[in-house]
Formats: sequence, C-alpha cells, structure tokens
Amino acid sequence: MNTNIPVKKIRRAQIRYFEKNRNACEIPEINAYTYFLDLNGVYVNIFHPFDEYNIYDRLPYSNSTSNGEEFGTVIKLVSGNIEDGVCYVLDRSRFEFGDKKYISAEELESIIINMDEFVVDRLSILESKKNISIIKRKKIIKSDMKKLQELQDYINSKEKGNVKKIQN
Repeated sequence: MNTNIPVKKIRRAQIRYFEKNRNACEIPEINAYTYFLDLNGVYVNIFHPFDEYNIYDRLPYSNSTSNGEEFGTVIKLVSGNIEDGVCYVLDRSRFEFGDKKYISAEELESIIINMDEFVVDRLSILESKKNISIIKRKKIIKSDMKKLQELQDYINSKEKGNVKKIQN
C-alpha cells in the first residue's frame, strides 16, 4: 500500500458483540480493535476494504435504566445491519499522529505492528512485512493468536445462531 491517508479520517473501533433484543452490546474482557477510514460517513476497514461490517458510533449521552441509573453510552448504527453478532464500536477520539495531517499506509502498518493493544488486522499485516526480525514476528504472532482465541471464545459464548467470525 503506497497511499497517503488523512489522519483525521482514521477511526479505531473496538470489537464487541451486539444483542438485538437488548439493543446493546457489553464491553468484553478482551480488548480487540481494528481501524476504519471514514469516507464521509462510509466506514471502510483500512486493511480489508471489501469486507462489510456492522459499525456503531457513540452518541454523546448515556443509557439509563427505568430507575434513572446511568450505564454506558448510547450507540447508533452507522453502517451494516442491526443484528445479533460481532459489531465494531467507533472510539470517540480521533486517531492522532503528531501534527501530521497525512500518514502513509506503510507508517500506519508500522504503528499497528508496534502497538501494545491487540489489533486483529496485525496478523495479516505481518504476512506482507519482510523487514521484521523472526524473533519479533514470532512473539507478535504468539501473543495475537492467544488474544484472537480469547476473542473468538467470547464471541462463541454469545452466539445464538450463525454469526460472522472475526477476520484476521
């Protein structure tokens, strides 16, 4: 990829499980993320641009129970379908890369490879990278495979039917 990406258009999303009957998703114990490009309200996964996703954005107000107890923030579907299964909840904050307005895809890939957080797309990014030491590559793969299994276990525990699996 040799494309310059507008930094302010990059959105990180946490992977969760949406339950239609509750019109909500809980925060899983495993934190797993992916990155989307905001093309004027159309969200495209930067590393898997042809795949479709159920994507939600946070609204600036809280959910509340009938007793008035607040919990979590309201989310609104911005892409895909309202259905049980894997969903992606966009972070409120925007991606930042110093004071740069644009970032190359190569720089973004490098950032993701070196992140401490689990990014599900990192495994596919690693496949195309030849300039990473074997030791570092194995360490990342081992860690990410363990986290991917934890994420899949979480998703499987929530499944009530045939639900899309996480892609890596």
